[in-house]
Amino acid sequence: ARNWTTVSQWVPHGVSVVEVAAGCGEFYEAALRGKVSSYVALDVNPAFVKTMNQKGIQAMRTDVLTAPIPVGDTVIMMSAFYHFKEHGDRVLTKLLNSAKRNVILVEPVNNPLDVHRWRDRLRAVLVSMGEGPIYERYLADELLRLCERHATVLHHQLMHDNDYLVVLQGQALSVEGEGSKTPFAATEKGGDGD
Repeated sequence: ARNWTTVSQWVPHGVSVVEVAAGCGEFYEAALRGKVSSYVALDVNPAFVKTMNQKGIQAMRTDVLTAPIPVGDTVIMMSAFYHFKEHGDRVLTKLLNSAKRNVILVEPVNNPLDVHRWRDRLRAVLVSMGEGPIYERYLADELLRLCERHATVLHHQLMHDNDYLVVLQGQALSVEGEGSKTPFAATEKGGDGD
């Protein structure tokens, strides 16, 4: 939460935002509500989606690996890119192709977990979204190199608590009157029974 002011400076007033792996929508509530023209939250966790919908946030249950990502001016992913490390190129391409203006990545870096330390084992299990414990994280230079291979890096900085901010030039093609090139039909609303 300490870094949200810095991150939100890269989201201009009046833009449309798609946040991927949005959790319970805390960033939107704290930094974007009233600032952006529209906001769509995507998360694979049905409990998170249900919570956001109950708060009046437009949220869709979506697996970013298999479902399309709606187009927005700004696409954000915070503290979740490491979940897709083995698919980093593919996921980053999807994010970039959904952003008309920019992609904002905020990722915990330089903090690898050690399977032999019980606290690290617990942290690795707690962040799992069903794929099992995740021990591997990005190093700052590794994440920057990945981003530079795919897009123009507009800004990058190491923030508090080893959160690394990378802002990339979006690559979505904008056709006037076409609207979102990726419909929400491929996603599902969260709720009871999910």
